[in-house]
Amino acid sequence: MDGKEIKLWNFSIVNGGQTTNRIGKLDIEKDFYLQCKVVKSKGNTTQMKDKFALEIAEATNSQKPVKKADLKANTPEQIRLKERLNRCQVYYITKKGDKTPKQYSEPYQTATLEQVGKLGLAAVLQMPGSARSNSQRMYNDEYYYSIFGQDAKEGVIADLLKMSYYYDKFVKVYIKDKGYDEKTVLPMMKNGRTFQYACVTFLCKINYGVFTYDTIAGMLNNVDDLKIAIRNMGNIEKLISVKLQDEEEIFMEIFSVIGDEVLGYCFDSALYKAEEEQRTLAPSDYLKSDINYYKDVIKRLWNRYKQNSTLRRDIDLICGKES
Repeated sequence: MDGKEIKLWNFSIVNGGQTTNRIGKLDIEKDFYLQCKVVKSKGNTTQMKDKFALEIAEATNSQKPVKKADLKANTPEQIRLKERLNRCQVYYITKKGDKTPKQYSEPYQTATLEQVGKLGLAAVLQMPGSARSNSQRMYNDEYYYSIFGQDAKEGVIADLLKMSYYYDKFVKVYIKDKGYDEKTVLPMMKNGRTFQYACVTFLCKINYGVFTYDTIAGMLNNVDDLKIAIRNMGNIEKLISVKLQDEEEIFMEIFSVIGDEVLGYCFDSALYKAEEEQRTLAPSDYLKSDINYYKDVIKRLWNRYKQNSTLRRDIDLICGKES
């Protein structure tokens, strides 16, 4: 403070950047009044100042809403995750306008903040319904730091990005003209990607010894305990533990079995019950619910894993259990 004047250094402009830019380009002969508000941070460290700036931006975000992803773009955990993913040959985009360098040539070598969040919500936290219909939950503190924080495994994220790439090919190419039931199975294959990620990761967690199915089976009637248990990642650093010669084909087989014998079967059962009760049930409605995953899909998935030798062999392969 200098009398009636305030002198500022190292300041940030919140919700006024465009106005300031226009003023700076004008040829102005006289001073003029511009109403504004000045807020000073009490913190001295860079981290405290950055946190304060983000809170101010969020609190004053009424004129033109800012996406939560934009508010998180420069947070310390996002900067650290960007560095860690870079070691896995993944270019992580958190800010609009950022372009992927040419050396990241494969589609799965580029990831956005929202993409990583949805994959983490579906697979790591085992919430495939939320990932499909309410992905903004990824920004809730109880989920956010498990997906993006220090405990997040960059190797797992890189493998989930590759799985997502394979699933795109599965839907666009693999399932065509295979004769899948168009009422139950095909809709589950076209729209069930988040459930597929959850199912594959669930089986990998069991394969890597994070928990046993017997433990999970005892919790199927207690959703709160179940959710806590299946979110655990243990010491898993990667989902795909070995380099596989026919990796793409292996995932096509996994997606096919899960889509047909697990998701298609579960939806068919739910549809039959709905019709008995004279209710309508669309595939998209079934896939919006985490409860359907907890109550129906997990049990059926384990049944198929034990009974279907192709699914069991392929999951064992990606977890390095067979040569």
